[in-house]
Amino acid sequence: MAWSFPCSVGLLGGGATVGYALAMLLRQPTALVEAAHLLTFLLGGLLGGALEILLISLASTYAPAAAQGRLFAGISLVKLGGSISGNLVGAAQFQASLDATDGPYVLRGGAKPLTILTLPSLLIIVVLISVLPARSATPSRLAPVVLDGISEADSCESLDADSGSERAKRHDR
Repeated sequence: MAWSFPCSVGLLGGGATVGYALAMLLRQPTALVEAAHLLTFLLGGLLGGALEILLISLASTYAPAAAQGRLFAGISLVKLGGSISGNLVGAAQFQASLDATDGPYVLRGGAKPLTILTLPSLLIIVVLISVLPARSATPSRLAPVVLDGISEADSCESLDADSGSERAKRHDR
């Protein structure tokens, strides 16, 4: 089976989400648990960063050139909105769950914001997997260009035929 973009998005996004969620559930004050907490949090960040790079490269490859500016502006706005809401709402939820002494274990100890966002994150990843093209799909910017009935291949053949002309020979020197 060939490696595909949906598979990459699923592995990177799912791994990042699980890494962050697992990091927040590891809270015992022992050296081993603290090391596992740090490693899973770093793994989640690394996989999340790789996912962002993959999604941006997919967008630049498969989006039409005319829509790429709007697409990248939209990506930037979503990231900015997440940063602002994460700092405003997420910090307050983190502090409230850090101070909590009752309730489910997954909502205490600062884990509430990540626990709440785990399911929506996984649902977004599933949606991305379902709409992404397979690797074999032809990117829009790599599709053959046809202008005035002459294809790109025809124009390249005419250039090859002209390479024997005197002008081409002078230019090659």
